[in-house]
Amino acid sequence: MIIQYNSSIHNIQDKELLSKLVFLSYHIALYKTISESMGFNNRDISVDEIYDFIQDLKEDKNIRVPTLERIEISFCFNILETMGICHPR
Repeated sequence: MIIQYNSSIHNIQDKELLSKLVFLSYHIALYKTISESMGFNNRDISVDEIYDFIQDLKEDKNIRVPTLERIEISFCFNILETMGICHPR
C-alpha cells in the first residue's frame, strides 16, 4: 500500500485516522526505545501494551491523547510491520 501526499484531503475521517497513525507510530517507537533501554531487545510488543502505555500517559502524565481503539493500534502495527519497522505480538 502506497500512501501519496495529497494536500486536498478533505475527508475529516481520513485526517483523523492519519493523525492517529502518526501519534501511534511515534508512541510505539517511544515504547520500543524505552523497552530496549531497559534491556528488552528485539522483543515483540502487544497491542494491549501500547494501549496501556498510552492510557498511562493520558492519566498519569496528563498528555492530550486522541481517542483510540485497540483495532486502530493493531492497524498501525500492521502498517509498521508491512514496512519492516515493527513486529507486534
